[in-house]
Amino acid sequence: AKLLRIFDPLCRKQVHCFDSFEGLTQFSAEDGLATGQVGAYSGVIDELNAIIELYEMEDEVQIHQGLIEDTLPQFLDKRKEVTFSFIYCDTDLFSSTQQILKSMHPRLSPGGLFVFDEWNDETYPGEGLAVNDFLAENYGVYEVQHIRHTRQPTLAIRKAPL
Repeated sequence: AKLLRIFDPLCRKQVHCFDSFEGLTQFSAEDGLATGQVGAYSGVIDELNAIIELYEMEDEVQIHQGLIEDTLPQFLDKRKEVTFSFIYCDTDLFSSTQQILKSMHPRLSPGGLFVFDEWNDETYPGEGLAVNDFLAENYGVYEVQHIRHTRQPTLAIRKAPL
């Protein structure tokens, strides 16, 4: 939101945050050893709201609290007009990553990016498996981009322009 304000101050884009604030909770077999991380990475919504308020970004940032498996479909159903240019996926797990990819693929603008935090991560294999399955199903639709000079995020895929 701060970067949008700096680089495109007249834009009407919003940042949508989907988080349960309960940490990792919904595991599948594809998540491997990550299943031992129940509750890891829980957040504090009051701290996030305080930061948003501090920078006066209440109009630019919307928080959707709850499991993404519930909140994302509800949001997309309610806001059919919304498209995205940048989607940062940091759920670590297979089923949530799979859902984000499948439901957001039609809403990602041509040239838009999906960015992943734990792709190819041994501790969190589910995210990488979901991405690899998605890329196989959508061969030629996305260009894989390595992100240089950083440990995380680990992968970006850019949707082909029209």
